[in-house]
Amino acid sequence: MTSGGQGPRRGVWFFADWALDRLGSLKAIAVFWTVYAAVFALLRLARSSFLPFDDAISAEATQHVLLPAYSARNPPLYEWFLWAVQEITGPGVAGHIILRSVLLVVIGVLMFDTVRSLSRDTRLAAAASVSLLAFYAFTWQVHIALTQSLFVFICLLLMIRLLDSFCRKPGALRALGLGLSMGCGILAKWSFVLPAAAAFIVLLLDPRARRAGVGYFLLIIAACVIPVLPTAVFFMEARADLAGASERILLRDGADTHIGRVLQGLSGVILKTAAFFVPFLVFVIAAYARLRVRPRYATGDQSAGIVTRFIVVQALVLFAAIVIVGIANVTERYVYTLAVPMMIAFWLSMAVPPVRETLTRFVVNGAFLSLAVVLLIKIGLVLEAMIPGGRVISEVVPYPALARELEARGYGAGGIVTPDRLFSGNLVELLPEASVVAAVSDRLLPPKTYSPDETCIVIWEVEPRERWRPNLLDASALASAQRLEIVGSNGGIGAPRRGVWNYVDLGRNADVCRREIGVR
Repeated sequence: MTSGGQGPRRGVWFFADWALDRLGSLKAIAVFWTVYAAVFALLRLARSSFLPFDDAISAEATQHVLLPAYSARNPPLYEWFLWAVQEITGPGVAGHIILRSVLLVVIGVLMFDTVRSLSRDTRLAAAASVSLLAFYAFTWQVHIALTQSLFVFICLLLMIRLLDSFCRKPGALRALGLGLSMGCGILAKWSFVLPAAAAFIVLLLDPRARRAGVGYFLLIIAACVIPVLPTAVFFMEARADLAGASERILLRDGADTHIGRVLQGLSGVILKTAAFFVPFLVFVIAAYARLRVRPRYATGDQSAGIVTRFIVVQALVLFAAIVIVGIANVTERYVYTLAVPMMIAFWLSMAVPPVRETLTRFVVNGAFLSLAVVLLIKIGLVLEAMIPGGRVISEVVPYPALARELEARGYGAGGIVTPDRLFSGNLVELLPEASVVAAVSDRLLPPKTYSPDETCIVIWEVEPRERWRPNLLDASALASAQRLEIVGSNGGIGAPRRGVWNYVDLGRNADVCRREIGVR
């Protein structure tokens, strides 16, 4: 028998026990996640220098310029950090990958630290951190699709840790940190208002927090509100339509009736929360099938109780918002703030050692199995990109070669309008001197503007997938379109691919660039 009541180390259990023994410190976990992030960053760079959609939106919004806010759709925290990183790295995909990798490491380390602080169990904390690899969001989506949500995870973990700490022993520094985590979470995603409100309600319900005095509550509110004020003032000056932006997102594709939208929203929360736990839930079910003792859970643990109350209150707040507003469009990203504390509560709830050890081993082995599968897929994608004449998809379209050709034709500066943000975001990083914007951009104010004495072109992709926005140009302008057929590599070690674009040179002082970009 091993220490701590663990079972014998043999068979399929060996790897989980071996890994957890070596990941039982903050330094070891930090090294693990750093290696993980570095390997996937290198695989991404080896495939191409392409910016996926979320990264492209951030690039198109910032244009390498620092502003208090960029869009009514999303708050600016991620874009601020992107700007800061690119002040060091310069334009290009490297800044995006470095920022994403660092945030991923921070999430892994914070998961370890939060569970260790709440459970006082280092082995359990290591298992909780590694178990992130058993979630689709952290093994696949985090490398290609998440930007603002990365800060949501960070602020949420900090808020849960500080909420527990403040309830145990109220203090000014804890109150300040708790408020700042709330405010920064709101600056990461507007929907963070819901978990912030839930945390505040949990404080009001906790007798120890109430006895601490009203001064601490005022400090929490001030620390939450002050970081958001500059952005709020900027929104007012820019006359940002936050309500309209929220309505377009939350009520999109909703039913005709209020009750129909409510049912859509409630079912969306349940289904998206369940989907978040795949394939983690599969490994948990397999572990329970193997258990030879009846599962029991810790009901008197103080930290587990605080996290459970936070989950219940947040769920009630979310359901109330859906019922009152009629929110129909609930994507998986809106349930992260509910699912992550559920994940923490799961690890805190294990009471019987055989239950805890069996679950830990199953989940850790499953997490590494998930990692191995995704790693093989990523390596396969890199190898696929190296095959001459292979598939031509967005990730391997030769954007760098296109940018060089545009520069050679005199379009490296001036105004460039595209039909979609994926294309414009990639061009922003490749042509940093130009003012590039999508016709569907939702920027508040243009970070860059168009000078009437500069050239203006409208360019759109024809192959491999035609992307066009009706009414962007009239028929006479379309008749003058020129064709660009480019063969080249999209960075990395991939084989050359072919891409075809059409563009129209509208000359100087063009109405399209004046309208879409803005005039200085």
